[in-house]
Amino acid sequence: MKRTYCPICATFVDTRIETVEQGFTVRGEPIDVLGQIHYCGQCGEALVAEDNDSALLEKAYSSYRTKHGLLSPQEIRALREKYGLSQRSFAKLLGWGDITIHRYESGALQDIAHDSLLRLIQDPSNLETLLGSAKNRIPPSVLDRLHALLQAEEHTYFRTCVERMTAYEAADQFSGYRPFDPDRFSGLVLALLNSTGGLLNTKLNKMLWYSDFLHCKELAISITGSPYLHYQYGPVPRNYSLLTTMMEIEGLIEHNEKVYDAASGIVGEVFTASVDTDWSMFSDTEREVVQIIASHFSSHTATRIKDDSHSEAAYKDTAAGTMISYAYAKDLSLSFGTGDD
Repeated sequence: MKRTYCPICATFVDTRIETVEQGFTVRGEPIDVLGQIHYCGQCGEALVAEDNDSALLEKAYSSYRTKHGLLSPQEIRALREKYGLSQRSFAKLLGWGDITIHRYESGALQDIAHDSLLRLIQDPSNLETLLGSAKNRIPPSVLDRLHALLQAEEHTYFRTCVERMTAYEAADQFSGYRPFDPDRFSGLVLALLNSTGGLLNTKLNKMLWYSDFLHCKELAISITGSPYLHYQYGPVPRNYSLLTTMMEIEGLIEHNEKVYDAASGIVGEVFTASVDTDWSMFSDTEREVVQIIASHFSSHTATRIKDDSHSEAAYKDTAAGTMISYAYAKDLSLSFGTGDD
């Protein structure tokens, strides 16, 4: 029993507690919640308890949020803290009144439009769009910090995607009998770009294929563990676009468009390295493979290396869209000792 003051009996009395259904009206909508009510042990009257009434109202609001899919105060606070903003800065970013976020985090119900915007910026890419219109509302230092945070978020997203997509890949005939290693893949891309001064997109992915297959031909294991797919323009590393995008976000490479025929609008992508190659991750044989590939294909156009790859048994004997087995490495036209054309 809990002793509580009863205004009817004008004294502190023992109370009994019962769980009953309480009705509330939230934004014109009836909401019923279960709550505990204190009754006087002498006269039987229900006793007012502010803490209890506040808890019941909070439960009613919570039920309303769940029913209408609104973010909870805890989720709104977590979103703000995710971006490292004060309540006032967060409100200014969103174009709201200074105390709006404080009210929502303290339990006030947000309207549907505000909730939709909050949900939208849970995705960092949407927040980046919002920053363009908010640059006059928040200090430059806050803008710079948010841009840096978004770059880190983007990097984490792509790195996580790569790790998830390759976590369960086996070391088998399609990976060159080595588990895929995104860092070795990045290292080989840098080695080829630094050895050539830059490469067209098509030429780069063919040279990656030749590098991995040549090493597998000599030592029965690939350099990167990357699977390769039979595409229209020759073998291409699986997840190639994702991997090169990740490298760009990490500041390892950059790409620019190169116009080949302005009249017909023919444009190609040229990749260049932004950092030096870390040769320490490679064995002597792997370094030799890079030198052979860079030298052999130095004068090849993208069309010529594409045609060369099409003539390889690994490409001719596999179906479009399928993975290419490293078992074909033994039939590769290149070998150690291959010289310049």
